[in-house]
Amino acid sequence: MASHLGTALAFLLTSLFSIGAGLMAYGYFGVIASDKAEEIFGLTPTEEDRERLREVIPKIDFVEKGAALESKKKEQ
Repeated sequence: MASHLGTALAFLLTSLFSIGAGLMAYGYFGVIASDKAEEIFGLTPTEEDRERLREVIPKIDFVEKGAALESKKKEQ
């Protein structure tokens, strides 16, 4: 009975490793193939596309931690 359990566990670990390696290879191939397909179909972004993207990205302003509290104290 114990030998069947060990065999099943070994098969399970081998299967999980194989599935994980397959998914990693599939993802790697997708990244490489998508770049090539983008070039073939003429879908590479232009400078106008990049500029429009920069316009819609939100701007983040950093504020010092105590600056908001100090400005409220000055107003009062």
